[in-house]
Amino acid sequence: MIIPILDNGSLTLNAWSLSGSILLVILYCLWLFFTLFRSRRSRKLRIVFITLRTLALLLLLAMICDLRLDLTRWQNQTPQSLFLFDQSASMDSAWTSESLEDFYQHPLTRRLDKETRIVRYGGGESGKKLRSWPQYDEFHEPVTDFESLISSSLENLGHTPDQLVFLTDGQNVKGLDATQITFPRELTWLLVGVGDTLTPGRFTVSSWDLPQTAVAGDSTQIRARISYEGEETVEGVFELFGHQQRLSESRSLVFEPASVRDVNFDLIPVHQGYLALSLRFRNQRNHDMPVKGYTRLSVRPKQTSVLIISPPDPDVNFIRYHLHMAEKPEFYTVESWEKEHPEESPDLLLLGPGQSSGNYDHIPAIQVRGCQGDEGVEVSGFQVINTLVLTHLHDRPVLNREIWSRFPPVTAFPDAEGIPILEDAEKKVVVLAYQSENRHIIFNGCGFWRWAWAGYGTDRVGAWKRLIGNIARFLMAPRQEWAWLELPRDPLYGGITGEIPVIKGPDVNPGAASGRITLTDSTGSLVWNSSLLTLDQPVTHVSLPGLEPGYYQAMLDIYFQGEKAGTDSLKLPVSDLNPERLITGCNMKTLREWAYEQNGHALHLSEWDRGEQFLNFDEEYTRHVIHVDFRRDLLWILLVLILLTSEWIIRKTAGWE
Repeated sequence: MIIPILDNGSLTLNAWSLSGSILLVILYCLWLFFTLFRSRRSRKLRIVFITLRTLALLLLLAMICDLRLDLTRWQNQTPQSLFLFDQSASMDSAWTSESLEDFYQHPLTRRLDKETRIVRYGGGESGKKLRSWPQYDEFHEPVTDFESLISSSLENLGHTPDQLVFLTDGQNVKGLDATQITFPRELTWLLVGVGDTLTPGRFTVSSWDLPQTAVAGDSTQIRARISYEGEETVEGVFELFGHQQRLSESRSLVFEPASVRDVNFDLIPVHQGYLALSLRFRNQRNHDMPVKGYTRLSVRPKQTSVLIISPPDPDVNFIRYHLHMAEKPEFYTVESWEKEHPEESPDLLLLGPGQSSGNYDHIPAIQVRGCQGDEGVEVSGFQVINTLVLTHLHDRPVLNREIWSRFPPVTAFPDAEGIPILEDAEKKVVVLAYQSENRHIIFNGCGFWRWAWAGYGTDRVGAWKRLIGNIARFLMAPRQEWAWLELPRDPLYGGITGEIPVIKGPDVNPGAASGRITLTDSTGSLVWNSSLLTLDQPVTHVSLPGLEPGYYQAMLDIYFQGEKAGTDSLKLPVSDLNPERLITGCNMKTLREWAYEQNGHALHLSEWDRGEQFLNFDEEYTRHVIHVDFRRDLLWILLVLILLTSEWIIRKTAGWE
């Protein structure tokens, strides 16, 4: 119920609260009447006590009834203009001391200062109130986030102004795309672009074509399909960087507006490990431009070290003979390896029937299973793999199937119901078992070398070498089949949050796999860890905090159906470059698109004269409302305590009980 009070305010009460309040006031007035005129105590003291108690009771009643009082005042008032300054580091190249002073002395700026109520805010990520117009040396914020800057400024102001003038170069490094950011509907807003206008030409890597692993010292072909979004033809070369060091460059290329081209690089990696590959474009004026999108390349040593743990066995010898990588691997026994490389780990294990990896259980392994149960290999905990899934390891699937058909009709690894996984046309069972946590694969052996050598001298010989070599590369490659990490699509910069993608394997049902990411620095100290991720989507983007520049080890612990299934890791480079400095100049294209999408207006600083047609200078008969909330304001609670305490002190001083 609304009760007007002299057309200056209103009381908000519901019907029951109003009725109860009226009844309580009547009863209290009757009690006051009898107390005041029948008591023999001093009349002055009685009036003081009754007044204090009455005020305390009324305040308590207002709080119990949740009384809200709105006091209204009407007056003529000029519109309020909020000037919001982008004070990021890129703005010091957009402004000069002279242009800034010219803007302050411009007739339109001076008229706004005289005929409207100007309030000034500025910042990079969060807006703070400015006591005066900002000076040239105050444009140094490390990064720009339009969404946070605008929302925090309006929140700190506490109300919506009549009009907003936002001065910026349009370079929004962090947060939402500018065209997605909205303003309050009742707000008139004007974007003013500062700096020399530019036509942004943005390069994006739409896809990479590179080997699953490269070999240290060998030439590797890298291909990137790059799209160009720009309005002018550009010419220059692309430079391939790894860990911020230039590795290779392309030939000179010309990109027409809205074109897509393949760019090739010849790379000879020097050291084994991971390379975080990124691109930069250098035009004919020797200006660099970053390219959106980068990837990683796994580099293996030129010669693979294989440790054989097996008694003499023809199946093991067959695998050893056909195991070919970039160069023929170097084979060791346990004794020779520990003698020659006591502090190192081999790249691959080759195990015979009934053998265990022992101290090398963290090393990928190929093992042969024997015929008899007592000679066999324990396969509990192994996943039985349909071999057709592995045909992608071979470049000629037809030969792959012929190879499988050469296996003898031995007992297969059964599935959960005891049914063999795969049967070829001749009902000869062919299966492999694979344990992902330590990358251990088992051939179902029992003398398969006899069938494999049959028909020797045909193209099956090369097929066997390619197949076993590819299986070895599959085991030694860093990527897991359940899930794996990829480098963020955009480079990471110091102090700026980003996202790292987690890829779910194509054969994993949604929800079956989960993971947790941890980051450690160069000393191995834990920097950050994520909560448990449920991998429902093909790609799950995980938000990273702002990190200090340097290199971090990102580790993904993978869980499949609640049990740990493996890990994946990569080196995460965080650049110390200031992204505000990468592209400077006024991006009027984005500002005009933003204004068009959100019903605003956009002008360049050179067109500031035209801003008068979008701004308001007229006074309005404005209603100002002061809200008084008795329950939620601590002031009224303190006032009740003060009234009751004062009444108690006076009563005790006068000697009253």
